[in-house]
Amino acid sequence: MKRLAYKGWQNCYQIENGDCKMIATADIGPRIVHLSRGDGENLLKLFENQVGKTGGNDWRLYGGHRVWHAPEDPVKSYIPDNEAVDVEILSENVLCLKVKLTPEIEKSLIMRVATEGQGFELVNQIRNLSDKPIRTASWGITTFTPGGVGYLPIPKAPSATDALCASFQINLWDYTSFSDPSFVWGPDWIEFHQDWALSKQKVGAYLNNPWLAYRLGDSLVIKTFDFQREDVNASDFPDLGSNVEVYFDTYMLELEGLNPWTELRPGEKVSHTEKLQVLAVDPEWSHKKAIELVKNSITSTC
Repeated sequence: MKRLAYKGWQNCYQIENGDCKMIATADIGPRIVHLSRGDGENLLKLFENQVGKTGGNDWRLYGGHRVWHAPEDPVKSYIPDNEAVDVEILSENVLCLKVKLTPEIEKSLIMRVATEGQGFELVNQIRNLSDKPIRTASWGITTFTPGGVGYLPIPKAPSATDALCASFQINLWDYTSFSDPSFVWGPDWIEFHQDWALSKQKVGAYLNNPWLAYRLGDSLVIKTFDFQREDVNASDFPDLGSNVEVYFDTYMLELEGLNPWTELRPGEKVSHTEKLQVLAVDPEWSHKKAIELVKNSITSTC
């Protein structure tokens, strides 16, 4: 693990796995502020007018990866996270960043080299600090730089009999419009062409084997999740049963994962782990070939 200054934030930490590197800052957040292959471009979106800033009472999006907790609320979700966070170095390749967001909520982010295969793992955790139960869900949001294409799989029925019934649903927000040219429908996936978007868009879905991906230039980021369990189904998740969500607008694209609704008693916590892999791709590849690479990569690491 390497300690360094990055983009004006003085207290940052870098870990590497193979030719990929990830950087978190402890000056705000907690936030992951950099993800790249080697010395390549930062795949995470950072808002230039907010980079390096700390303090103040205004909520700033900043960019990068952040921890949220469901449900999204116009006040509680936008409490400024502009102050330094507590840092605990758990090992050479594991870092824990923690902050008391409000008197009721503590959020923490563990950044580590993947325990299996390539890439990194992010543990998004929420703890109830109050003296009353709280119903919430951990939520991880990764914000990517513009110009790429996001992917969300469309699962197929496991048998001909099952195919007689509905097998998949998409959840929409008030501002979502499928008339936007950014949506492209593949045979078993949806493409989100961020740079074609005319306005903000968002979709959510429940996937039994959840993954999302983002392709930018010669890099492909694959995001997988650990919250699939036999004792949960779509009704257990926020946003009409969404364990994955994709938000995008004219500035960025976000890949998001949510844990099931959880009733936290005082002192209890809820968390889920998201794995990010960054693979090299040929910019000339078809989207079908990129999807095949995603599927092969996920299968090989199971």
